Formats: sequence, structure tokens, C-alpha cells
Amino acid sequence: MEFIHLILILVISLLTAGCLCLLGLARQLSKLKRENQKLLESWRLQNDYMDHIFSLCSEASSFTRQLRALASPEEAASSRTELEEDCLSRCGDFISNFQTGNTVTDALLHSKAVLCRKEKVSFEAELRDLPSGFLTEIELVALLGNLLDNAARAAAEAGSGSASREAPFVRVRGFSKKGAWILKVENSKSALAAPLKNNMASTKKEAAGHGLGMEIIREITGKHGGLLEMEDLGTSFRTTVSFLLG
Repeated sequence: MEFIHLILILVISLLTAGCLCLLGLARQLSKLKRENQKLLESWRLQNDYMDHIFSLCSEASSFTRQLRALASPEEAASSRTELEEDCLSRCGDFISNFQTGNTVTDALLHSKAVLCRKEKVSFEAELRDLPSGFLTEIELVALLGNLLDNAARAAAEAGSGSASREAPFVRVRGFSKKGAWILKVENSKSALAAPLKNNMASTKKEAAGHGLGMEIIREITGKHGGLLEMEDLGTSFRTTVSFLLG
């Protein structure tokens, strides 16, 4: 009888040890998955940055040629007026690439603006007083990038089958207020969509990384004692992330 009792204890101990090992392995796999996602974000950011720099260099070269033509005495008066107007317009577009003064963040915003244009989604960005001292550059772009990816995806999904008069949009604002840095991202969405009830799950099958993106947003916000708020406004959705400064 004692022998059977000992066998049962041994079996239970082995099962408990196995369960603990599986739990530890699952946690390690989850940690590795998050680290791999951050690494992919870093690589994607570098590609966006290089594309951004290449685009700026191409624009600068084009401006140089245009200004030379504008300064040419042989240029006809009518053509000169057209060149001046075109140059001013392009100059405004060129300056808009320098949103924050941080080249990496500007590159990210530029890439998201291009993505939205491809999906026929209006994109507006106004970021001021970027936080420093607690958010690393990678954390900032991972937070901002995932928020904008989610917003752009939802706006594109809504715009593809929407009868709404308002064009699909994504708007992002970052500013300091009363000792806090606040980041607001708002996007249009279908009035029928209920992202909060679906735990922010995407309706598209191919959006496999969507849940992981929200996990990264929550992780970065929680790591720095921030506050994450999400509001379903019917035909739009707003996400607000707030961090105390100092």
C-alpha cells in the first residue's frame, strides 16, 4: 500500500514538474515573440528611414534643377510664373516632411502618410514636444507605429465599403499639457464595427500581427506608468496614451 502511495506521489510530482516546465516554456516563447516583433519593428523603421532620406535627397535634387531653371534669363515669363507656383507648392510639401525635428520619427510619419495615401485615407499629423528621458527612440516609434497601423487599417476597412460622406481619415496629435505628454490617434471606422467588444481584434484574416501590436502598445505604456484609453465614438475611434513628465 505504501509502495502504491509512493508511486502516486511520484507521478503527481512529475506531472506538476512537467506543467511548471511547460508554463515556463510558454512564458519564454511569449517573451521571444515580443522581442522578435520589436526587432522586426526596428528593421522596418530602418527601411522607412532610408526610404525617407532617399525621398528627401531626390526632392532636393529636383528643387535644385527647378531653381536653376527659374533663375535662367532665357526662361519665358509665363513659364517662370508656373515654375514659381509649382516650386512654392512643392516647397510646402517638402517642409511638411520635417514634422518633429527627430529624423527617425519624421521618417515613420512619412511612411504612414504614404501608406494612407495608397489606401485613399486622409492623414494628418501634429506632434510637438516629443518626450525625452524615459521613452527610448525604439519605444516611441514602436508605440506610434503600432497605433498608426491599427488606425490606418481600420480607416481603410471602413472606407472600402462605407457610404459615409466623410472621407476615411487618420489624425495623430502629440502635445504636452499640465505636466503630461499626451498622444491622441483618431481614425474613421464603420459605425457597425465594435472593436472594444471584440477586444481590438481585426476583422481581416491576414492581420495576424494586430493582437501583438496591441500587446506592444500596452507593454510600453505600462512600463512607463502611462495611461491607455480607447473610445468608440460610433463612426470614429480614438486612442489616447498619456505619460507623466518629470
